[in-house]
This record gives sequence, structure tokens and C-alpha cells, in this order.
Amino acid sequence: MAKASSFLYGFITGVVLGGATVLLSTPKSGPEVRESIRTNSDKAKESLQTIKKDALALADQVKVASIEGAETIKQVSGDLQTTIQQWQKDIQPHQRRIQKDLDDIERAFHDIEQVIREAQQGVTES
Repeated sequence: MAKASSFLYGFITGVVLGGATVLLSTPKSGPEVRESIRTNSDKAKESLQTIKKDALALADQVKVASIEGAETIKQVSGDLQTTIQQWQKDIQPHQRRIQKDLDDIERAFHDIEQVIREAQQGVTES
């Protein structure tokens, strides 16, 4: 919004300085200058009204876009949470099976170690 204000102030300053320059450098008579000022003033007012209308329309568009963006983010976030929860549910049986397989492997290593120890003791006793 600060950029719009800066633009508006710059525009108004330009119109005023341009008008002053025209007044000081014109070879026209008083009535012609007054008519020229009225015409230019009306054009400046029309331009300002157009800028104001466009700025308000832009502000409305930004507001609508931000509301729609927030709604979209909420929806995507909810969808993502649902997907993650479903994925966790889906992999849970696999996790249990993998853990069981790991426990079986660990027991097998312990059994092998025990057999090796017993074999080594049998060799040393002989």
C-alpha cells in the first residue's frame, strides 16, 4: 500500500508542477489560461479517479486471492495429514513383520554364537 501512496503523491506532484510550468511559460491570455487550467484540471481529476478505481479493484483482487490461497493451503494441509495417517496405517503391519523378522535374525545369531562356543569348547576339551 505504501507503493501506491508514493505513486499517488508522485503523480499529484507531477500534475501540480506541470501545471505551474505551463502557467509560467504560456504565451496565452488570461481567459485562455483559465480554460486550459480547467481542462487540464478535469483531465487530472479523471486520471485520479481512474487510478483510485484501479487501486481499489487491485486491493479487492489481492484480498480475494489471499482468502482463496489460505483456503487452498488449509485444504492441502488437511489432505496431506490424511494421506500421512493412511500411509502410517498401511505400513504398520509391515513394520511389525519387519520387527519380527529382525528379532528372528537376532535369535538366530545368538543360536549360531552358542553353537560356535559349544564347538570351540568341544575342540579345546578334546
